[in-house]
Amino acid sequence: MADEKPEAQPAEEPERKMAPLSGARLRLAESMRVVYTATAPVGTLLEDILNPAWWATYSARLKPWDKVEVRVEDGSWYAEVMVLDSSRAWTKVHLMGHVNLTTGDISMVQQERMAAMASVIAAHEITYRGSAGWSVIRKSDRAVVHENAASREDAQGWLRKFAFENPPLKPEKA
Repeated sequence: MADEKPEAQPAEEPERKMAPLSGARLRLAESMRVVYTATAPVGTLLEDILNPAWWATYSARLKPWDKVEVRVEDGSWYAEVMVLDSSRAWTKVHLMGHVNLTTGDISMVQQERMAAMASVIAAHEITYRGSAGWSVIRKSDRAVVHENAASREDAQGWLRKFAFENPPLKPEKA
């Protein structure tokens, strides 16, 4: 019994001392990171923007801690991402927030734009023209504005893009 050793007591952790934040560590956010806005084309999914390759065109510009507000051009959703890492060909982002928007959520400006796009689309028709393929024709003067689309869907996609990029001119107020 004389050979018994007393049980080892767990070592007490020393009390942790908190160091206050020094003045050099508090800065204006604008001097430390950039906030960008990206307008995604209609049909872009949230999963797309989380794919590092989606950002390839702008990867060289983005740096860790930058923030990007992503909105779809039709106003269907909005997301905020933070850049985690970036190279010349990819950017890894972290989703900070995402909101699906309904028609009631979309601003009047977006609703007006959607109505303008619809009027441009309604002013055209898509027709198959044999060797000229699927074509987009303006109804008012029967002018061919696009031809040689491989399918009706390709012609419709071209027309949607055309309508977005070419809204009808608003009459000037007197």
